[in-house]
Amino acid sequence: MGTSTRSINKKIRRILKKEYIDKDIDYSIPRVRKEVLTKEKLEENFLVAGFFNLINTGIKGIQAIQKDSFKEEFHSEVDFERYKLKSDEITIEKIIEEILNTIKDDIHSDNLLKAFKYAMSKVIKEEKNIHDFICEFCYYLLYLILEKDLVEVLSDVYPELSMQHISKLIKEEARRTVDIYLSENIKEFEQRNITLEELINIIVEKASSTEVEGF
Repeated sequence: MGTSTRSINKKIRRILKKEYIDKDIDYSIPRVRKEVLTKEKLEENFLVAGFFNLINTGIKGIQAIQKDSFKEEFHSEVDFERYKLKSDEITIEKIIEEILNTIKDDIHSDNLLKAFKYAMSKVIKEEKNIHDFICEFCYYLLYLILEKDLVEVLSDVYPELSMQHISKLIKEEARRTVDIYLSENIKEFEQRNITLEELINIIVEKASSTEVEGF
């Protein structure tokens, strides 16, 4: 099941107080990120059937919406006009639920479901493409993984900062990881130069081994 949140928090707190006690949080977050985004932790979240199924089904849903064939392809009872979805949160939620209902295997991970719903909602609302969907999905999933193990300990070490501000900084770190290290590989997948299996393995390898530029 991997290392517990408690032991990770203890290790991060020790590192922060020993090595970065005189550094501000912008300096510290990229350096403790690697303690959370281990290869084992990323495999638990990305190298699973649920992630694979959600990516494939999400792509199918986006393509159907763009082709105005969602009702036929998903046997949908939701009536909508694509160009009016931007301001229709309720219909977007219904569309996402209908997409999820087509996945035969249950998705047991709350993080996967939250990240998928976030990414799909953003892509539908802003009329984004498949590349954006996968980037947003990976970004939010990385953020949720990091937040679970970092927000509380960072709040203890930097009591002058609010949890909301710390969460914002963690989101920025997750976003940088995707933009700098994963975006090009996601584009390769979209262009069919690599398979989804290859992309997922690249995500696990890169997210667990890279340091964000500029730090």
